Amino acid sequence: MPYFKLFTDLLLKSPTFAPMKYLLVFSFLLTGLTAQSQLIYDESYLDASFWRFKSNLTSSLIARDTAQLKTILADHVFDSEHGCDYPGCSPSQLVKTYFAKPESRGWQEMIDILRFGMKRLTSPRRLEGEEAWEAAFQGPSYLSTINTETEALILGENVNIRNKPGLKSQVIRQASYEKFDCDCSIETQTATTYQNIDGLTWLEITWGKGQVGYVASKLTSYDRMRELTIAKIEGQWKIVSFFLPSGC
Repeated sequence: MPYFKLFTDLLLKSPTFAPMKYLLVFSFLLTGLTAQSQLIYDESYLDASFWRFKSNLTSSLIARDTAQLKTILADHVFDSEHGCDYPGCSPSQLVKTYFAKPESRGWQEMIDILRFGMKRLTSPRRLEGEEAWEAAFQGPSYLSTINTETEALILGENVNIRNKPGLKSQVIRQASYEKFDCDCSIETQTATTYQNIDGLTWLEITWGKGQVGYVASKLTSYDRMRELTIAKIEGQWKIVSFFLPSGC
């Protein structure tokens, strides 16, 4: 491990590797996550041009560079949350909504999506009326490995699960990138599924033979459902969707 740290430190400080700095950071983070769970993975390596694009995107997100971000947004970006005029938000509309200030939520949301991996779409689709997609990637990867209405994924290491919702409740176990059952559908959830206590929202989860626990929802997939789709259109990678399903 000391040699691994020394190697990565040298890479990140070297001007030769400056363009790849942020991509290396995310790659190593993702390697650790993948080792923990096959529910989180990254297929970006399957396309060298997309790998380079993701490196540039990561750099612009960390730098909070709205000018650079606008250049990699499609002419229309699908966004169900704010209902931009058909067929989607213009780059200016999307930036104004999610990325207007350095502290705007869109920056961290997109970083988190990249952190949890991108899945290659083997049969790229396209929005009606838009240009054909030559290839596409979609993330976060775990959205394709869990049923979001009946399952929740812990997105962290050694996350506390308590016997009741609340910070003073007893910790009955810990979990790292583990999948649990839940009544996460807005049609089936009960009064105990989602509770606000001690300034946090708690998600009720179950496992084994009827065991029940509560976890801070911000540390689960339940609070991170936004989907990012990046497609190659006429040889250029563009963000075509920054989509949050209804009910989330």
